[in-house]
Amino acid sequence: MSSISRLQAPVKTIGFVVDWMDGVYQNQILEGARDAALDRGVHLLCFAGGMLRNELRGGARRNATFDVIGPESVDGVILMAGTIGNRVGTDELLAYCERFGRIPRASIAVELPGIASILVDNRTGIESAITHLIRTHSCQKIAFVRGPDANPEAELRYGVYRSTLTANGIEIDEQLIAPGEFLAESGRRAVATFYDDRKQRPDAIVAANDQMAIGVLEALAARGIRVPDDVAVVGFDDIEEARFTSPPLTTVRQPLYEQGREAVRLVLSGVYGGSLPERVTLHTEFVARRSCRCFAEGSRLPAAGFPKRASFEAALVERRQLVLADLARAARGSFGILGSGWEARLVGALTSDLRGDTTTAFRLHLEGMLIKLLEQRSDFNLSHDVLSVLRKHLLSCVEADPERRAQVEDLFHEARLLIGQVSERAQAQQKLAIAGWAGALVQTGAALLASTDVSQLQAAVAEHFPLLGIKSCYLALYGADIESPSELLIAYNENARPLRLESNERRPRFLPRKLLDAGVAKGFYVATVYSAERVLGYLLLDLGKRDGVVYEALREFLNAALRGVELNRLSRATQPPGP
Repeated sequence: MSSISRLQAPVKTIGFVVDWMDGVYQNQILEGARDAALDRGVHLLCFAGGMLRNELRGGARRNATFDVIGPESVDGVILMAGTIGNRVGTDELLAYCERFGRIPRASIAVELPGIASILVDNRTGIESAITHLIRTHSCQKIAFVRGPDANPEAELRYGVYRSTLTANGIEIDEQLIAPGEFLAESGRRAVATFYDDRKQRPDAIVAANDQMAIGVLEALAARGIRVPDDVAVVGFDDIEEARFTSPPLTTVRQPLYEQGREAVRLVLSGVYGGSLPERVTLHTEFVARRSCRCFAEGSRLPAAGFPKRASFEAALVERRQLVLADLARAARGSFGILGSGWEARLVGALTSDLRGDTTTAFRLHLEGMLIKLLEQRSDFNLSHDVLSVLRKHLLSCVEADPERRAQVEDLFHEARLLIGQVSERAQAQQKLAIAGWAGALVQTGAALLASTDVSQLQAAVAEHFPLLGIKSCYLALYGADIESPSELLIAYNENARPLRLESNERRPRFLPRKLLDAGVAKGFYVATVYSAERVLGYLLLDLGKRDGVVYEALREFLNAALRGVELNRLSRATQPPGP
């Protein structure tokens, strides 16, 4: 009996099926699923097997990753149907899912009959965004960058674009519609199509997702076209990058993290014998930022008028509840990390400085808020909106006191500068962190690619993977077929604890779960390695909270290194014996 088979009964394992992990959209949903799995004490295997029927990045050889999925490896399956199925229709995707048999399943972003589906309210979100452009910013010439034709969400967003223009009396202009693939390059191509090929000058460009909108921003900047002065830009998703573009991207927020958590909840309900609902729809929210011309200082509505008072404190007390409510609305629920009553504490610190009780209370309190928001990755840009609301109310309270009014303006000027300083500091720290792991990734890649035999490859993994926070790595080569035992070419874990595996426990569909049960990790990234002709095996990397691009880069490095090792071995085998 092996050391693993003597362990207690395994915990449940959920499979998360995705195309690649180097996309922000996928990673934010995966983060929600990973956290939910940890909270519920279950394991998670992320199968990154590429898009179906797509020859890019390995094509069918990458799709072979999904062959490892079965009742031996998982108890339930979450399908990122909106990404793996971008090149196939719903019927073909549903047929493909039949390979998973009776395993409880949940689909994200595409409604699949008979399978629990987690969807978002695309219609309300995109309609709100386009209506905002028309009614708030008087846009009439609104261009649209579509998503993949086979993606139901993309087609729905495109249909709502057309119907919203028609409902507002705007004629559809086919010259203002460009194809897209949900990639930044699609946004860059769309700008070239509109401005270079068709000689169009739209008032606004709406993209069916944020990645394409970011590509639009980049292409416009390269042409010297100013956003939002010359053209407004709007996306969809509210990925983390959208908050840090220049200018910050107006978009429609869909609850990416929450979709991952909800998918785990639904699948586990089926795993434990509960019934699975046909559909769960989550809300979307229009998020106005500067790329659509919102939140310039003069664009806000003035605060409601109140009788003038000799004391600003009396005026502030009179409108206190309105001030607090407006601050909460400006934060849009994103400041919950600051704790209950953050609005009152912010107003209290400002009031203390204006009374002369303190001189730096407002600045110090605001700085603490900003740092906490950045640490928790909340929408930092909303701090500008909160300050604008607070400033409007305070100025109304000091209308009769020019000296106090000047003091208020000075405090808010300092606050704006502080936001800029904290933002720059955070960006500098982020760049240092990126540079750190990027440098380690380059060194790791160089070491792997320089390996000429298996022992060198194993040594490179053991030396360099800890620098990237990778705690375990298993590279398994297939036997005669997928049902045959695998050869463990690399079996690295940071504890250097040897694991004895019987031959049946090395079968591809058994191995991931056996390693999880052995306590090697609580989750794995799973993807195939392959040559130009065939699938060679598959890679397992422990699934931690790190950027998905690290996993994809390591898979590419190991894939290339493995081919190099094999070529060297064949070369030595065919050389004539020496004298």
